[in-house]
Amino acid sequence: SRPSSPGITTSSAAWSRPRNLPPPIRSFISYVTAGSGHRRAAEAVADAVQQRLPGATVWCQDFLADVPWWLRRAYPWTYEVLVRRVPAGWGVLYGLFDNTAIFRLAQPLRRWWNCLVSRRFLHRLVRERPDLLIATHFFPADVAAAAKRTHGLPTRLVVVITDLFPHRFWLVPEADAVVVGSEHTKAICQQRGADAARLHVLGTPIQERFYPPQNR
Repeated sequence: SRPSSPGITTSSAAWSRPRNLPPPIRSFISYVTAGSGHRRAAEAVADAVQQRLPGATVWCQDFLADVPWWLRRAYPWTYEVLVRRVPAGWGVLYGLFDNTAIFRLAQPLRRWWNCLVSRRFLHRLVRERPDLLIATHFFPADVAAAAKRTHGLPTRLVVVITDLFPHRFWLVPEADAVVVGSEHTKAICQQRGADAARLHVLGTPIQERFYPPQNR
């Protein structure tokens, strides 16, 4: 079987398929460890892909593994401090960058910065050219969107929004599909300019062991 990269879960079944079958789907699933919800959603998606597409090759990795060490430490630490100890400050920053005018001014600089600090991830995408990239956090979603726009990356980008009231950071126009948890979230995305045809109300991903028992 093909060796996997460090920190990446790889299905080896894809490399023993008969030659007369189409090539297996290669999927990148990317999350950020800021809290645990994004990671758990990514792991649930990875499990679902492997169960429903047994021949698929699936990489599920923390996006922060491909950023400089200082950001890998600072990003989750800053999130935890703001949310738990300075919630008012977190609310101010959230609302500030969620403002339409400020977001439009800040987004070009934000995308430049995101790509600068995640060059390893960007190079991995361009080199590996997976068939599908599923992002359960807006950070890898923005970098993947930049790769599609500036490098012509043909990878299908699916953004899985794990928030009920999504920040504008989630809504990358380059996404091929956006998965939301409720009709309410879909309506908010549409109000913010998202294409209704790309929005899919599928709920929030959870691992199968948490499914409610079925009546027999």
